[in-house]
Parts: sequence; C-alpha cells; structure tokens
Amino acid sequence: MATRAEAKLQTRRSLGDAALKLFSENGYAETTIDDIVEAAGVSRRTFFYHFPTKVAAAFPDEDVKSDSVREVLETKPDDVDGIEHLRRTIDELFTGRFDELPRLRERYQLVAAIDELRMEDLRTDFLYEQVIADYLIRHGDGSSNSQLSARRIAAAIVGAARACFYTWADFGDAFDPIAAFRKALEDHLPSRIGLEVPDASG
Repeated sequence: MATRAEAKLQTRRSLGDAALKLFSENGYAETTIDDIVEAAGVSRRTFFYHFPTKVAAAFPDEDVKSDSVREVLETKPDDVDGIEHLRRTIDELFTGRFDELPRLRERYQLVAAIDELRMEDLRTDFLYEQVIADYLIRHGDGSSNSQLSARRIAAAIVGAARACFYTWADFGDAFDPIAAFRKALEDHLPSRIGLEVPDASG
C-alpha cells in the first residue's frame, strides 16, 4: 500500500503530466487550471493544495527531490569518499529523471520556448545547486576560498544537467544526455572536497 507521501507525489505527478500534455497540445497561455484538473480528474481544491500556479505544475516533484537529495548526502556512509558519494547521488538523480517523468523531453522542449516555464526551471535548479553547495561547504575547511569553490562546483554541475536536458530535447536519440552528464561530472568534480573546481577547458 502506498504511503501518504507516495500518494501525494503521485497526485502531483499526475497533475504535472496533465499540465504538460495540455501545454503541448493547446498552448501554455490557452491552458487553464480548470483544464488541468479536468484532465487529471481532481478538483481545483486539490490542485491548489499542491501548486500555487499552473507553471508550478510543470515541475511537480523538484522540491521533494531536492529535499531527498539533501537527505541522501547528509547520510554519507563512513566508508565512502565524500566526492564519490556526491557523484553517485547526483548521477542517480539525473539518470532517474528519465524513468520518473515520462514527459521529460516534452517538458524541456516547452521550457525552451516559454518564458514562464524557463523561469520556474531556473528556480527549481537553484534548489539542487544550493543542496550541492551546502554539502561541499559543510565538508570544506571553512575558508572563503573553500566556499567559493563549493558554489562554483555546484553551479557547474547544475548548469551541465540543464544543458544536457535542453540538448536532448532538441536532438532526441541523436544525443546521449546521460553520457554527456557523466563526462561533465568528471570535468567539474574535484578529486577531493576542498579543491578548486578543475579547469575543463584544458
């Protein structure tokens, strides 16, 4: 039996799926919240319990996922290297998106074309960026250089993920987003916490 949290997430994803389908078929501006709740088979009250606006429905689980990533990072096993733990966690997050969100490619095609969705995408991306930066800062040496490095690494990783999603949205099967993202992790993650982000241009 599904837990209350799982049922809540499923409702959010159902609303998100309905919203993306309607945005794609009818246009973002033309789609109303009433259209979304009708397609999802729920009430307006249910919609507003989960989302404040229709744009938020296109990103149904990013707040939950970013919180779960923080929890995973905070429970690093003692026998696992800090950077390796971060790499595994972020890799699992990125690759899992393709199974968890069936309209993922459609979402990024829409995001690339619609300003309101693009701004929400940036907002949710910052959630992950902050989680990664906090983890690196917590395990750094407390210096300003360590904090700067942590924030640069976090921004580079999240930016790489966004670039991979957008490129995949344009090129489909001609582009392998998972391989590209794993290469970006190799380029941007240092060998240990506290080191400066590597210079990928060299």
